Amino acid sequence: MFQDKDGNTKTYWGNWESYLNGKQPFGTGNNLDQDIYSTQFLNEDNKYLLGRGWQTVTDPITGKEILYKNTDVDKYNLNDPAFSHATKINNYNSYNRIAARDYAYKYWSSYNPAYTSYKGNGGDCANFVSQCIHAGGIPTDATWKADSVSWIRASAVPSYMVNKGYATKTSYTNATAGSFAYTSSGAGHIVLVSINDGAKIAYTAHTTDRKDAAFSSADLNGNYSFYVIKNY
Repeated sequence: MFQDKDGNTKTYWGNWESYLNGKQPFGTGNNLDQDIYSTQFLNEDNKYLLGRGWQTVTDPITGKEILYKNTDVDKYNLNDPAFSHATKINNYNSYNRIAARDYAYKYWSSYNPAYTSYKGNGGDCANFVSQCIHAGGIPTDATWKADSVSWIRASAVPSYMVNKGYATKTSYTNATAGSFAYTSSGAGHIVLVSINDGAKIAYTAHTTDRKDAAFSSADLNGNYSFYVIKNY
């Protein structure tokens, strides 16, 4: 039996043992691949999860090791639009958005000699943004690497990042520094968001080289699509 928030006494129906041992978010036999708040005793079948960010704690009653994922509940709760102007989106946990922004600040006008410059050969905007987000921690692979189409073509960068699961298309209010924005206008252009403090949202870019240039109202309301790097 329990009391709800209004003080009414209610009773749980069903087999209490199955609740504790079954695949419930409050049991110890949960489906580890589906339930966010799962816990389960550590065994040979599930210990691989220790390499995926799961942790253990000793059960004070049985002495066994309980396997659990230390989840920030806030990140999985839905915001009430009446109280929140924007939906929270989690950042990719290996991505350092400040490092990406700082790279942009360092090389916005003095190009990094370690990379090919496309300033006079179709534009360097995508090449620059790719360098920035790589500096932030996004790993290269056979498809997305220096001088590849996915690296240097403005339209290809967001497609690759979304398809790989690194980025989520979002509103500009969620596009924190280290996010990126793309427009298909003209020949296409991509920039790194370098400021978004609630009062100002600005970008840093190549071709044309800009540092903390303000997005226009039109940019924010349809000209650009915004992408934030996410995590799991």
